[in-house]
Amino acid sequence: MAIKNLLGSTRFEKYVAPYIFILPMLVGLFVFRLGPVVWSFLLSFQKYNPFQGGAWIGLQNYKELLQDKDFHQVFFNTLKFTLMYLPLGVISSLILAVLVNNKLKGIVIFRAIYFLPVISAVAAVGTIWAWLLNPLFGLVNYLIKAVFGIIGPEWLGSPKTALFTLVLVNIWLTMGYAMVIFLAGLQGVPQELLDAAWVDGAGKVKRFFRIVLPLLSPTTFFVIIITIIRSFQIFDLVYIMTAPAAGEGGAVGGPANSTNVLVISIFLNAFSFYRMGYGAAQAYVLFLMVAFITFFQFRFQKRWVHYQ
Repeated sequence: MAIKNLLGSTRFEKYVAPYIFILPMLVGLFVFRLGPVVWSFLLSFQKYNPFQGGAWIGLQNYKELLQDKDFHQVFFNTLKFTLMYLPLGVISSLILAVLVNNKLKGIVIFRAIYFLPVISAVAAVGTIWAWLLNPLFGLVNYLIKAVFGIIGPEWLGSPKTALFTLVLVNIWLTMGYAMVIFLAGLQGVPQELLDAAWVDGAGKVKRFFRIVLPLLSPTTFFVIIITIIRSFQIFDLVYIMTAPAAGEGGAVGGPANSTNVLVISIFLNAFSFYRMGYGAAQAYVLFLMVAFITFFQFRFQKRWVHYQ
């Protein structure tokens, strides 16, 4: 009777019942989110092997990062990937959004086609593109030779072209997502402003750069943020497309370590070389990089982002 009165009381319904409903989510948050974050932070100060246990070594992992030439190259590869992927990805997505922002018959079908790679399995996409770009029997080089009469490059087989090839494939894979965001922003531009500019004699190009682009600045800011974060977290596509080289005696992140980015290096150190403390230290360097760049962008967004 006492339990029944408790369950039916207003105080229980107001202060206890809500937490019971969100308890599964809170357990998942602490066990699968915050718990690993705290554990990996503590792990970054240890020399830890899952089969031999760990020992506290303080800042030794971070000192080793500063002296590790391989990590320096991985760090440079990640920055290089981001600097190529960011402008090409944002500009191509914006152009695509402008092209599909038309009231034409069947335009919805084209929007769906351009968005299709976003929902495709990365493993399948990487495998297919690795086959298409194979220098010996790939369809891309076959078409280049048939049309232009020249031998195509070794897309993933040369350190000079491998990283840029991954950038292009990643743009093809993710362009539809940013396109949809830009499309929503374009459709939010007031038509009366464009009509007024047209009456004043402004052409399409002038209207785009003087009216549409400034009004799209919040959307562009958001796309830039998620593009940078995504570029620093790139893993699956690099792993899938460089895995064939590993099967032929090379290593994931090849050739010559030219496509080895931070998350690939974290994965290899933690789960292939069983240097989990060193991998955790790399992960927190990555976190600090992304946090600093994001803070920098939010700090200076007022100079070019216009919300009204």
